[in-house]
Amino acid sequence: MSEVSTTSSSVLPNSMNRTTSGNLAYHDGAELFELVPSHDASTSNDHVALDLWLEDLTKAWNAAWPKRHVNYSNAHALIITWEDNDIPNVDVETGRLADLIRDDYGYSVQLLNIPPSDPDLNIRKYIDGFIGDHGQQNNLLIVYYAGHARRGRYSGAPPIWYNKNTSEEKTGASLDTANIQSILARARDDSPDVLLIYDCCHSLHAQPINDEPTRAVVEGLFAGDFEAEVLISGPDSFTNVFTHELCEAVQSLTPLSIVALRRGIIDRLQKGKASSRFAPDGRVIRDKTIGKVALTKPVRTTPIYIPLSTSNPKRTIFLAPRNQHV
Repeated sequence: MSEVSTTSSSVLPNSMNRTTSGNLAYHDGAELFELVPSHDASTSNDHVALDLWLEDLTKAWNAAWPKRHVNYSNAHALIITWEDNDIPNVDVETGRLADLIRDDYGYSVQLLNIPPSDPDLNIRKYIDGFIGDHGQQNNLLIVYYAGHARRGRYSGAPPIWYNKNTSEEKTGASLDTANIQSILARARDDSPDVLLIYDCCHSLHAQPINDEPTRAVVEGLFAGDFEAEVLISGPDSFTNVFTHELCEAVQSLTPLSIVALRRGIIDRLQKGKASSRFAPDGRVIRDKTIGKVALTKPVRTTPIYIPLSTSNPKRTIFLAPRNQHV
């Protein structure tokens, strides 16, 4: 085996830069080194250029993982509460959310206060009009409800919304959302994407409404599961935490998926700390038992995400300011 003399920098001559299946030795003036056989790089000029390789990789990725969201032509939100309710500050929280969605996300927003008289008829007419006006393909519709609810009429049924907690002798206004679910969760090739968000007790419901693959996506984000009773207003309420997450997301250049939104809500709830309690006139409320400042007690439930349709190709709903949907 012959030796190859090198300079003090131990750089091989150009003629020796290529490694082959044979052995090659050189020394640095003190020791003898053997070059480990490697692949033959003599065909390096035939290798694919980096830009072409990246292009092929992108095509393969897109084939395996189709585009996950669309650039919506328009986005519209319908925020629903009761005209006559007994939940403190729910109007304040939903109003704050409406301002954020309209002013910072650029979506059109409609506020619907359900009247206590003939609520089923009134909301059905309103929902029909909302979808008739905005239900075009490539639109995003968000339907948000904050208020009371009880279990549906059968296992897995959508919840029954009602306006007030009442005694057994009295009955308040209520509506069975099963009567509007088929309209809201309709998924066809020419339908808009629909996001249902319910901040109410017993909000989780239903298996996928449409098992036939369609272009449209329908997803649900619910404050709790079938049995869960949730806090409707206050620092730990779903609406309050949901609003904070959207405030943070609007600062990002990356669209927010509903799955990531749920994860952010859970993370924010887990990190939440107790807050001081104040009376309507601003006075600090004290615990009569111990005589110290009363603190809020966490009433937290895990929000649930569920797809309500089967889309083809597979994708999910993303939220982003309108200038990011262009």
